[in-house]
Amino acid sequence: MHRKIIGGVLLIPVTLLADFSYTTTTRFTGGALAGMSRALGGLSKNMRKLTDGMVQTVALKGNRMATIDENNATIVDLDKETYTHVDFQKKTYSVISFAEMEAAMKKSMEKMKGKMKESEEKRQEASNQAEMDFKLDIKETGQRRSIAGIDTKEVVMLIQTIVKDKKSNQSGAMDMMNSIWVAEPGAVPGHKELDEFNKKLGMRMARGLAAGGNPMAGMQGMLDPKMMDAMRKAAEEAQKLQGVHVMQISKFGTQLDPATASQVSNPKDTPEGPTAGQVAGRAAENAAGNQAEKQALGRLGGRLGGLGGLGGFGRRKKQKEEDPKPEECPAQQQAGAAGQAVLMEMVIEMGNFSNAPVGEDKVNVPAGFNEEVHPMKKALRE
Repeated sequence: MHRKIIGGVLLIPVTLLADFSYTTTTRFTGGALAGMSRALGGLSKNMRKLTDGMVQTVALKGNRMATIDENNATIVDLDKETYTHVDFQKKTYSVISFAEMEAAMKKSMEKMKGKMKESEEKRQEASNQAEMDFKLDIKETGQRRSIAGIDTKEVVMLIQTIVKDKKSNQSGAMDMMNSIWVAEPGAVPGHKELDEFNKKLGMRMARGLAAGGNPMAGMQGMLDPKMMDAMRKAAEEAQKLQGVHVMQISKFGTQLDPATASQVSNPKDTPEGPTAGQVAGRAAENAAGNQAEKQALGRLGGRLGGLGGLGGFGRRKKQKEEDPKPEECPAQQQAGAAGQAVLMEMVIEMGNFSNAPVGEDKVNVPAGFNEEVHPMKKALRE
């Protein structure tokens, strides 16, 4: 490496990032989505993918990174400061610069100010009726496992949302639990380059936000103070999560037991959800039963100046009062009896880590594809 001194300033050449690639596979292994996948898998290839696995490839070449699946790709170019979206099915692509995306985000947030004010009023009204609390716990379990030949440690993160009705003094809780298997950064060759790329991207976006004002700053006032406290605690505890997340098992439900965080269900053991025919039959029954009501509410809405939202509100209220509760599937009954109910279970795995050269075709738009206007650019013109 050669160094030169020009005008008393030491110039050090910028080191190019080495090539690196890996894959991520996302599978739904339990809960309602897994049941739907089993029921509708014969009719929809996309539904089968929920349990079979959705695969993405991440390819890093110098200052360009592409995230690719069978239908789409997103290419980030730090030198050109652009995002490119590629649609393999339509054989099209669209490009937006970092500056244009920041401007579109800012414009979108400005449009939302009125809605945000309304949301804040609703939150204040809800807080007068119910009290919400958040609990966060991040612990290293001491468990270790070799995944794809890489030594990892387990960190369990449990986020609990507790809602208490002030009038009845009754409360309920919803849990999100993650079993995260973390490897030391040096254990995955090439991952250092990915970290450097993300740092560069983060620094560039931070400069843009500082110059134009942070479009997300207004959102902070909309969050519950206790949620903000939980987020601050999460930032403090993040040290335990540093490293490469080789595998993550996420569960969403009630009364989740951290001791079962790393257990993965077999989708074949998940009871099937309703078939497409059953769903259509129930929809037809509901449509026939509500037809007269819809017509009456439609006429009422027309007389009130076309306020169709009033009719929608009326239908929701009636359904809440009269409709029977949805039937509990056998899996939910069994889980409830055991004290734990998992509504959704998902596994994300990283693998196929490689330092082999990444082809130019991975980080460029395929030849012959037609350019379209990026949707966020359209929003800027409105």
